[in-house]
Amino acid sequence: MVHRTKLLTPLVVLLLSWPASASVQDEPPIADRIAREIARLGAESPQAREEAFLKLFDFGTQASSKDASRQALAKVSKDGDGERKARASELLRRLDLQERMPERLRQRKELAKLLLSGHEFEAWEQGALERRVLRKEEWTFVTKEALRQAKAQNIVERKQRLLEFMEHRELQGCIGEAAELIKDPDEEVRVHAALALGATRAKEYAPSVAELLKNTTVFQRAFVVGALVELDVKEFYPTVLDLLKDSDPNLPMQTADILAQHQAKSYATGVAELLGDPNPRRRLLAAKLLGKLEAKEFATRLAELLQDPDPAVRKAVLEALGKIRVREVAPRVAALLKDKDRELRSGAVEVLGKSQAKEFAAQAAELLQDPEESVRMSAVDALGRMQAKEFAPRIVVLIKDPGTWIRFKAGDVLGDLKAIEVAPQVAEILKNPDDVVRQAAGHALLALKAKEFAPRLADLLKDPTPHLRSDAAWMLGRLQAKDIAPRIAKLLEDPDPFVRCQAIEALGELQAKEFAPRVAPLLKDANPQARRRAIEVLGTFQASEFAPLVAEFLKDPEPAVRGTAAKALGAMKALQFLPRVLDLLKDETEEARWEAAEALGLYRAKEAAPRVAELFKDADAGKRQIGAEALGRLPGKEFAPQLAKLLEDPDAKVRESAIRSLGRMQAKEFAALVADLLQDQNAKVRERAAGVLGELQAKEFVPDLLVLMDDHVPDVRGWAVIALVELGRLDAVPKNQHWSMWTIYTCGGEDGHPRAKAAYEKLGFGEEFLRRLRWWEAD
Repeated sequence: MVHRTKLLTPLVVLLLSWPASASVQDEPPIADRIAREIARLGAESPQAREEAFLKLFDFGTQASSKDASRQALAKVSKDGDGERKARASELLRRLDLQERMPERLRQRKELAKLLLSGHEFEAWEQGALERRVLRKEEWTFVTKEALRQAKAQNIVERKQRLLEFMEHRELQGCIGEAAELIKDPDEEVRVHAALALGATRAKEYAPSVAELLKNTTVFQRAFVVGALVELDVKEFYPTVLDLLKDSDPNLPMQTADILAQHQAKSYATGVAELLGDPNPRRRLLAAKLLGKLEAKEFATRLAELLQDPDPAVRKAVLEALGKIRVREVAPRVAALLKDKDRELRSGAVEVLGKSQAKEFAAQAAELLQDPEESVRMSAVDALGRMQAKEFAPRIVVLIKDPGTWIRFKAGDVLGDLKAIEVAPQVAEILKNPDDVVRQAAGHALLALKAKEFAPRLADLLKDPTPHLRSDAAWMLGRLQAKDIAPRIAKLLEDPDPFVRCQAIEALGELQAKEFAPRVAPLLKDANPQARRRAIEVLGTFQASEFAPLVAEFLKDPEPAVRGTAAKALGAMKALQFLPRVLDLLKDETEEARWEAAEALGLYRAKEAAPRVAELFKDADAGKRQIGAEALGRLPGKEFAPQLAKLLEDPDAKVRESAIRSLGRMQAKEFAALVADLLQDQNAKVRERAAGVLGELQAKEFVPDLLVLMDDHVPDVRGWAVIALVELGRLDAVPKNQHWSMWTIYTCGGEDGHPRAKAAYEKLGFGEEFLRRLRWWEAD
């Protein structure tokens, strides 16, 4: 018996392109020719066997000989001798595989070659590891074949990897293969199969997944629970709910976490039944879980447990009610404001604040004098949420609280309440002997935007404490108290370097250009941060008379300083130094090169374009990239054709920058070339291409963007969603794909964040949804 992976692999390359046999007038009938080649499959000569194999493959793919050749091969695969039987079976397998293979996959010669040569897993691996962009049907085909091979060869690691891939890509077409592996001898394979079935919502296999709970280790059981929850089959709700009562110390909590993670609100009714369980641990678990599920319909039942004999349960209930925020239960919550337990008092006032139950503001205000710092902190926060402005005078007192954080929290709340009427009281606290109290009072005036008290705040510019002097300068800059600028300028000679830095920054924020001559001497300051701040602010002032001094820093040993100097010169529009800034595009450090590119954006000097375009031919990819970036920041599209050639650059970062700059230029004539990069191997390039097609309003490429909905990288899908929305195709955005924009919204910078926000809003997601995405603002 010959193993299929050893069969004639040198000629597999030709299988996809073997030409049809020329028709000859006196050629034997097709059946005879097929029989002859089948006989040659067992020839002694390897070359003869190879030729026969290829000719039979050719017969099997042509309409005129397809049926006859396959029938003959099928007969040999059952009745032939060992050698020919093995080769006939292999030929049938490959013919079947080639016939089922999606057309676009056949065109990917390397992957198709691997599939047809019996290397299904290697084909999947090449596609996955090289991040090839395949459509869902193509991934399904490759993964299914690889799963069949891994199962036949019983390679555990491969089965696990393929099932995990199926899970993440939600490949419904592989459900049958996963269902077979749920009975695999290896436990981890069984668990991965369950997760894959859960991810693909294969409800018909819920009984098989549930059965796994009986013979899976505790460590793996939680994963199986997750799969069962994803399948969401009512028949198995009791099975999952019973795990919340399991005797294992960890499984109930793990199950609750899974239900919360999946926001499985359909389980809420069953969870609520545990609120009456005699075991306090179960009541606590149920309360926490209902809160995480935001099950408002059970708020009243939760509130009944505020009288639970177990304090831990009462705290869990308060935590849950804080998430649910139902005002109807506020009276029961308010009853705990006088509880002996500080955590219950703190939790109760916190819930009232989150519920905006202003009718209990007076009781909450009483806790501003609570002996416990955590309670006072929760009380002041609650009054802010309730918008209880009438208690602002009592909140002012907390600026002198023993607790440092409460002092600053009080100021923030006064600002939220816009309680400007208490500003005189706050200003009096600036005389307090405690330097942190004085600092907190200053921050409160800033929060109140009490610009009229700037002269009183300016007294801190003479404070003996350095951090207060610097803080005062910063606050006055934020208040835009320009009339105080002369007093701030005196700090340019302060002995403390941090104070000098803050004074420079404040003058820049005030746009106090008249003090440029007094800032300029700090270009020679002993402190490097002060020198750099001076360069920045002279640029902000557009003080071109100091450009020669700033230009000297283009030779500074620190790349950050060189870059800052370039940007300052750009802001000054100091054209006499433009050649030197252009030289910085070839700097040895990436940091300085990028700053120089930004400087050109400030110059907006079209005459710089030819010098920038020269970088496109540089051997250094980093310099080609910065050339592409810089050109996009200049006016005009004269060099757009040369820039478009960089879309074929071997370096992914160069391609990405070229795409971005074509978008900035609004060079729609190159949209087709950009669209080709939607299938680039590099995810960042695919992201940028999708985003730019949206910018260019290239509606003709909507079908290409839809292909990216199957991309394995969330941000690629996210940018495709943004582009579809910008192109007016909200109807084309698949259900639940809005989640793929999450990281772009939260971490996408000055380009990604606003575009993701706009896309969410157009898709109908309001501020409450966006607030939840901003997890750092979560309560």
